Amino acid sequence: MLPCVIENLIAQFAWGVKFKLKSELDTLIKFRECIPLCWISVHVQWKDSHRYGKCLNPWHPMLPYTPLRLIKNNPPFKNGMLEMPNHMCQAFFRIIGTYRKVFQRYLIRFFLGDMSAWNKIFQHLINLQSQIDALNEDFLYPETLLDSLLIELESAELLPPDFTVPWSNNTEYVVQLFGSSFAT
Repeated sequence: MLPCVIENLIAQFAWGVKFKLKSELDTLIKFRECIPLCWISVHVQWKDSHRYGKCLNPWHPMLPYTPLRLIKNNPPFKNGMLEMPNHMCQAFFRIIGTYRKVFQRYLIRFFLGDMSAWNKIFQHLINLQSQIDALNEDFLYPETLLDSLLIELESAELLPPDFTVPWSNNTEYVVQLFGSSFAT
């Protein structure tokens, strides 16, 4: 195994930016282990506007690594994740033991970088998964993101309490997505 200094020099030569390879990879690996694949977008935007096209998302488990300093600090999630509660019936929220707006608030907080919100969402979804067998086919939910999510929960995990991501506190993106009243 190479010393970290040599790894960082090789990475700087390969990608043209200076960064700490080991800490970045540790963050990406933990994120990839915990978050369901169906919520993660395939593409993200380059930080440098002169680069052509979109970058493959390094947060996505099936895609190659790109240094985080080369991409914008926007959430790497699909926007459909935030719309999920609007497409679910009231029975869904009774089963998981929460209200629609509370669940949506956790999703928004998670989307914007509060990783502790993932642990709350995860607990609600595990509650749903444990009860879905008892429901048989009486409970109909949309065959969209929720189907994929329940299947992928098998490999999902809770995030450590001290886990942080680079897009948290990105107020510019919050204003763009939700308006100025949400960011304050």
